[in-house]
Amino acid sequence: MKQQLDAATRAALIDYRLERAHSTLGEADLLYNGEYFNAAVNRSYHACYYATIALLLSRNIETSTHNGVKTQLSMHFVRTGKLSIEQKPSSMP
Repeated sequence: MKQQLDAATRAALIDYRLERAHSTLGEADLLYNGEYFNAAVNRSYHACYYATIALLLSRNIETSTHNGVKTQLSMHFVRTGKLSIEQKPSSMP
């Protein structure tokens, strides 16, 4: 059985994942401005993935796979109405 993270380790991991999300979003911005659109989408996806892991960890939900992250996000946030799947108009060109 997998051991639960202690509070200090969990907080450090959340901070790390949020830093990775922010950094990766910066990479996406550079790639987008360089007109490397496919690579920008890839980095944007990963920025969202890292931020989602941080969100789940903040609620004591641990996952180990991409599919697990998507499943847990859906189960705990989309299905409960905490997160809407409706698309909002984008301010990007």
